[in-house]
Amino acid sequence: MGNSPGDLKDYWDLIYANDRFFGGCIWEFTDHSVNIGTKTDPKFTYGGDMGEYPHDGNFCVDGMIYPDRRPHTGLLEYKEVIKPIRVVSFDIGTSKLTVQSLRCFTSLKDIDLYWSVEKNGAKLAYGRICGLDIAPEATREYFLEGIPEIGGGYCYLNLSFVSNEPRAWASVGYEIGQEQICIRNSKEERAEEKKHYLLTVCEDSDCYTVTCGEQNITVSKNSGLITGVIAQGKSLLRSSITPNIWRAPTDNDRRVRPEWEANRYDHMQTKLMSMCVTECTSQRFEINARLSMAANGCLPAVTLDVAYCFENNGEWTMKWSGKHRSGMPMLPRFGIKMELDGTLEKLSYFGRGPYESYIDKRYASKMGEYHSTVTEQYEPYVRPQENMAHVDTQWLAVKSENDIGLFIEAEEAPFSFNCSHFTAEQLTAAAHAFELEPCENTVLYIDSAHSGIGSNSCGPALLEKYRVNDNELDLVIRVRGGMLGDFNYYS
Repeated sequence: MGNSPGDLKDYWDLIYANDRFFGGCIWEFTDHSVNIGTKTDPKFTYGGDMGEYPHDGNFCVDGMIYPDRRPHTGLLEYKEVIKPIRVVSFDIGTSKLTVQSLRCFTSLKDIDLYWSVEKNGAKLAYGRICGLDIAPEATREYFLEGIPEIGGGYCYLNLSFVSNEPRAWASVGYEIGQEQICIRNSKEERAEEKKHYLLTVCEDSDCYTVTCGEQNITVSKNSGLITGVIAQGKSLLRSSITPNIWRAPTDNDRRVRPEWEANRYDHMQTKLMSMCVTECTSQRFEINARLSMAANGCLPAVTLDVAYCFENNGEWTMKWSGKHRSGMPMLPRFGIKMELDGTLEKLSYFGRGPYESYIDKRYASKMGEYHSTVTEQYEPYVRPQENMAHVDTQWLAVKSENDIGLFIEAEEAPFSFNCSHFTAEQLTAAAHAFELEPCENTVLYIDSAHSGIGSNSCGPALLEKYRVNDNELDLVIRVRGGMLGDFNYYS
């Protein structure tokens, strides 16, 4: 069902914990569709597109692979959840790794283990263990040699389980599955003092314009929003940075979508309630604003306290503290939307990738440093919907060909983001992928909370722990605009 399934790991944890229970069955292998385009430019259709009645709409494109047999990210997730190996533990002090076989009848001697330790995206150590000769349902300990002192930073042990025998369905070298263990997850202390710049503020009847180093940032007095960001003389922002709670509904949102739309979550408008300057020195300039998010004729769904803090080191922070009105349906997400200049096409990030990942759909992806184009950050589901988020992100950089752009870093907690050439409104309105036309802007969503994917198209409602149901929500990020060509993302 498009972006699906979520919560597979929860099913399989129950299955392994209870011998009498089984489930998580997959009953549609492939999307069923008629291609009215070509092999190189497919246009996949579904129920009703040929004028027939009755029909099931897009419920026939509910498989684990696309009509042309490309795997959905859901199939990659399923592969990881059901792999026949489990890592029980890893002790960084002794370098002892404990592995369990989940097979019932044969050993794991046909599988080799490749391991590596990465810190801030760079490989520190690696090795290989040939033939994991672990008996069915047994565990075994291994010692990984050569792991150096780690220190601070984002450090992970990556484990890849690879077939060492040819199979009817895969050749030697095929990855059976992978796991990742967090060794350390902290920012390193800055190696050197930051540069300091002259911080100036110009005020007129409509806005504040803050100048610091390579940047000019404009804050509107009328909306309480940042309306302009200029770095190195290049205008990076194409519209105001706005709070956002809407996502393009997934197929699994089909039961909750009517509640979202009845409460006008897709028609939120931001209104300024109050605004004031709380600090103005040569080192810092801070503005606080109170905003509301409401549809026309409705009570606010969310009220927001926003703090913009500009520092003379060339960085600025945004803190969005939201209160969700009680009694309303869960939020699709909580965060901000930034429409940037379309020439910002180069994307780098440290988070969970390279595939899309969500709070309940993240086992096919692993933490690491990734580089992509914005155009590549789109998953072409037959019916357009929410896609290609990356959870647990520590930082991202989006920049032009000559490396001018924005660096955005998590300040208090990791965030989730989507970055593409489509807005949530475009994805919501389109009935088929082939109807979509990329917009001229680079569209960036950053969320502190994003509801899970689940399996509610034909399964139970999304688990409570995966819903954005909190009454109070916070997003805090640190931003720097400018030349990012030799910028150190970690220090």
